[in-house]
Amino acid sequence: MQRPVPKLVELGTRRLLLANIDHHLGNLLISMPVIQAFAERFEGSLDVMVDERYACLVRLLAGRMRVLAYPAQGRRRRGIRQNLVPAVIVAGMWRRHYDTVLDLYGGTRSVVLAMSALARARIGYAAQTKMSRLYTHTIAPPPGLHAFDRYCAALQLLEDGRPPAWPLLRPPAEADQAMDARLKAEFGVEDDRPILVLHPGAGHVYRLWPAERFGRVCERLMHELGLRLIIIGTPPERPLMEQVVSAMGDSRDVRLWHLPLLELLALFTRARMILSNESGPTHLASLTELPIVTIFGPTREELWRPKRTSNVWTVRGAPCDPGCGHARCAASSQWKCLTQLTEQQVYEAARSGLAAESPRPTGSR
Repeated sequence: MQRPVPKLVELGTRRLLLANIDHHLGNLLISMPVIQAFAERFEGSLDVMVDERYACLVRLLAGRMRVLAYPAQGRRRRGIRQNLVPAVIVAGMWRRHYDTVLDLYGGTRSVVLAMSALARARIGYAAQTKMSRLYTHTIAPPPGLHAFDRYCAALQLLEDGRPPAWPLLRPPAEADQAMDARLKAEFGVEDDRPILVLHPGAGHVYRLWPAERFGRVCERLMHELGLRLIIIGTPPERPLMEQVVSAMGDSRDVRLWHLPLLELLALFTRARMILSNESGPTHLASLTELPIVTIFGPTREELWRPKRTSNVWTVRGAPCDPGCGHARCAASSQWKCLTQLTEQQVYEAARSGLAAESPRPTGSR
């Protein structure tokens, strides 16, 4: 039988493994203020395990911790062999003698990871999966809160339990230098026009505002305000990025970039605003001071909007109908929350974002 979770000091925890192996970038980023709080306040030895693709970002946080890279797990990596390989890797760390494992993810893989660490206390969220019964203690956050508040419920393990500070990520020097070199090569040494960043992609098709509408809005903004446009995305999102450009009459000042995460962070410190669907890059921007305008479809805004409180604008076309099924729209017109969002509405939100006060971009230009 699982027991209510005590403080780490009451458990006698000297070595803690904190794991968030979620393969969604946005979820990991939302949890990072909580990870930093543990790194700053836990007095023992702390290891933090995250998806290997995002470890570089976690290493930018303040506090004392060792960051461990967990093999990247996509949705197609299913089955016994795919799940046991990471568990065997963790089992090989038995020499660390963890007293406690805190699982911030809660999926089947992370429960297996918690068991493999051989810690006497295994703590996770209640009723996350059927395997959550393998935890020795469970955390039960109140329902209906922002995903950030769910992660914050884990802070009850610490002595004070106070809310975490919101971190601002700064890129390392090598990422700054690489971004300066890229901008100079693409736009020229003397070009200091403001940069608008656009991310037209998202993790699911039901979160995609039409690419051609993005193109027309961005072209209007560029013409009126003298902006450069950098469209970001992953290699599989390239066709979507090209659709944006195809809708524009003049694309001379547009670039399509696939960037490593640290260079993307460096771009955000130089840009004037990001316009995007609700996605991982949006949540990365929320850990900087970059103004954000983000579009919501059937995703629940109260759970997933950027948590940063200043210079964030969220827009949608219409409320979702009761019984919204995300991938299968319950409305008579497919995803009216997206399709009824007009170009004028997005344009007006973007003008607000571009007019907001933001810090002077960093860099050597």
